[in-house]
Amino acid sequence: MLGKVGQGGMGSVYKALHLAFDELRALKVIAPELLADELFVKRFKHEAVITRRLQHPNAVRVDDIDEAEDGRPYIVMEFIDGKSLKKLIREEGALPVQRVLSIIKQCAAALDAAHRLGMVHRDIKPDNIALVDSPDGETVKVLDFGIAKAKEARMGEAADLTLTGAGVVVGTPQYMPPEQAMGKRGDELDGRADLYSLGVVMYQMLTADLPFKADTTMEMLLAHVNKPPAPIGVLHPELQIPEDVAALAMRLLEKNRDLRPASARVLIQEIEKLEKDLANPGQTQVLTSDDMVRAGQNPGQTGSGRGAAGGVVPPRPQPLPVRPAGPPKPVPPPVVRPQPPVQVVAAPLPRPHPPESRWGIWAALIVLLVGVGGGGLYIATRQPSSVPPGPTGL
Repeated sequence: MLGKVGQGGMGSVYKALHLAFDELRALKVIAPELLADELFVKRFKHEAVITRRLQHPNAVRVDDIDEAEDGRPYIVMEFIDGKSLKKLIREEGALPVQRVLSIIKQCAAALDAAHRLGMVHRDIKPDNIALVDSPDGETVKVLDFGIAKAKEARMGEAADLTLTGAGVVVGTPQYMPPEQAMGKRGDELDGRADLYSLGVVMYQMLTADLPFKADTTMEMLLAHVNKPPAPIGVLHPELQIPEDVAALAMRLLEKNRDLRPASARVLIQEIEKLEKDLANPGQTQVLTSDDMVRAGQNPGQTGSGRGAAGGVVPPRPQPLPVRPAGPPKPVPPPVVRPQPPVQVVAAPLPRPHPPESRWGIWAALIVLLVGVGGGGLYIATRQPSSVPPGPTGL
């Protein structure tokens, strides 16, 4: 035994060295006053056996269970040399969005593994989330699987009443889902209860505030059941949290569990999509010189100054969708515009053409007079003579 590292209502946690393996371990030993509660001791050991089956890199590993010299049972666990999420929020306040998504995704991975084994944590909160530096970056460890269920079995009907007047409140009021605050327990709770608590943690990491504040435990439980949480964008617009990220946190806090993500696995998928969108806000493409030639661009003259090996260009415009051919549209009839009324004007009668000249008139008169005169002379010469004609020889 190397020393005490933690204390809780259930017992104490010690740092120890495994002599055979020369490795550090954590020992969780139940409190002396609980040793007389045979039901609790039995439940404590049972939950340790179940938790031993949970082998996941984001969940604290349980190695063994044993008894101390005074008969108290203890659990041998993986020793975590890290910082609690509660301490991190207290020191740094609101965390960067990318870090929040990474922490929530790793917590969800541990919960997904537990839920598949039929285990519901029941007490997700920053105190039960540890952050460890590793060669691969920041690793999350979720602690105390099975402990809340052991508490529930021990407290029974003797503990504080819930809002429904029956059952017990097991968990931390600031992070408790509505169904748990209303007295649901055991098999009535499923993994979506843990997702609600994880939503409160996400809200707190993004804003450094809790979605609900109250002076008493009962007021806090009533807030979880009835009061809508303040929208993140309204509460802290100065943080400029992306709308999709804030919307996911608010969905985890839905009163109706059917409106939350269906499972921890679904939550992980949604977070991965958000991470991808945040990493590629412009959706730019890195094209080779061949791609750029096909795009009609000279690969040696890229906007970024890169050479012929390639360049960064905006996405190619997508062709407009071709609408499938349908029946021909009816051709509208031609528009007949009204014509102005036609005015009819009587044309003047044609006049007889005048003689070409006055000389024509005189010539006609002369011809007429000559004709008349000639006719008269002819008649005069044709009159009978006064001398009687001679005998004809008859």
